[in-house]
Amino acid sequence: MVQDTFVMAIKKLAMFKGKSHPKTWLISIARNLVINRYRKNKVWDRIKHFLAPEKPASNQIEEQTLKNLANSQLYDAILKLAPPFKEVIILRGILEFSPKETSSILNCSPNKVNVMFHRSLKKLQVLLEKEGFTHERYSNYSG
Repeated sequence: MVQDTFVMAIKKLAMFKGKSHPKTWLISIARNLVINRYRKNKVWDRIKHFLAPEKPASNQIEEQTLKNLANSQLYDAILKLAPPFKEVIILRGILEFSPKETSSILNCSPNKVNVMFHRSLKKLQVLLEKEGFTHERYSNYSG
C-alpha cells in the first residue's frame, strides 16, 4: 500500500498546488487508494459467482437443503408470533434495521424496540424448542 501511495503521488505531483501540507496530500492519496481498493473488492465479491460458478458437491447440496428446511421452520415459527413480536423480528432480525430505524417505523422509542426484540427472540426460542427445532446459530442464544 505504501508503494501504491508513493507511485500515485509521483504520478500526481504536477497536480499538487501547495494549498495544503504535503503530508495531508499524501494521506488523502492513501485514503482514496484504500477506498478504491475496497470498492473494487466489494464489486468483485458480488459478481465473481456469476463469472465462475462452483459446482456444488453432494454434501453441499445436502447442507443447503438442511439450511433451507431450517429457514422454513424458522419463518413458520416467526409467523406464529403475535403481530408486534413478528414485526420487530422481521425488521430487526431479518431486514437488519437499526433500533432507531425500527422505532420510526413502529412509532415507538428505540429502547422499546430493543426490549421488544429481546422478548421476541425469547418467545421465538421457546416456540422453536417446542417444535423440536435445533440450529447452532439459535440454540446457543441464552438471552
